[in-house]
Amino acid sequence: KKMIVVSDYNQILSNPRESGDEPCMIADSLPGIPVIVGADRILTGKYAVENFNPNIILLDDGFQRWSLERDCDIVCVDSQKPLNQLRLFPRGSLRESIQGLKRAQAVILTRTENAAAAQKQEALIHGITGGIPIIRMRYILGESLPISDIETEEITPEILERKRVLLFCGLANPDSFFTLAEKQFRHVEKKIAFPDHVSYSDEHIRQIKSEFVYYNCDLAFTTEKDAVKLKAKGIPRMPIYYFTLHTEFEDDTDHTRFLSLLLESKK
Repeated sequence: KKMIVVSDYNQILSNPRESGDEPCMIADSLPGIPVIVGADRILTGKYAVENFNPNIILLDDGFQRWSLERDCDIVCVDSQKPLNQLRLFPRGSLRESIQGLKRAQAVILTRTENAAAAQKQEALIHGITGGIPIIRMRYILGESLPISDIETEEITPEILERKRVLLFCGLANPDSFFTLAEKQFRHVEKKIAFPDHVSYSDEHIRQIKSEFVYYNCDLAFTTEKDAVKLKAKGIPRMPIYYFTLHTEFEDDTDHTRFLSLLLESKK
């Protein structure tokens, strides 16, 4: 089965078309941290141990990997999607019953900007798991950067206040980006949501350009994940910027709690 080393301790070795957009984004944002992708998680784990000798291996999307032994399961739960309203595949997005949360050592509750929704979700989780640790985390937009070096205009709050903006992205939940981004601008003229993991084609680029001109926009903004793919595709000659995306724990002590889970948890 194919395994790809996206990055080692020194450099990025792959591209979005070969290894996927998210691994490349992670590698780009975490220089010096090896990133490996592969369908056979046991194979990739062994490769990581033999070639990089890590103290910690973080496995993405591994809660249902029954054959792989690990020390700690931390499940991310979107606070804006009530667990009691979710359904199993194919009726919904769940891969197993929400009762499976009983196997986890902790839950990270994401998108906690809506305090009431987060509180209800916490109550549902506690009803399933008992006293499992729950860490609240929210997403915040960081700095805005140009995709192309030809764009030299520094994006200040004053510029964002007066410019006419087009937003586009290819995410599973595009509204999560649009909601955060719209707080930055007074004039969002158009939003385009492409499918998750979209591979940008010439037709996609033409659509972005066409909508940009039609709505008389000054700037286009997208996500860091999309920027990685656009750079690999070839930059369209238009002012496109992207926001870096950061996460922060609501409680200052949660950073220590999270590290303790990684370093100390043993089944």
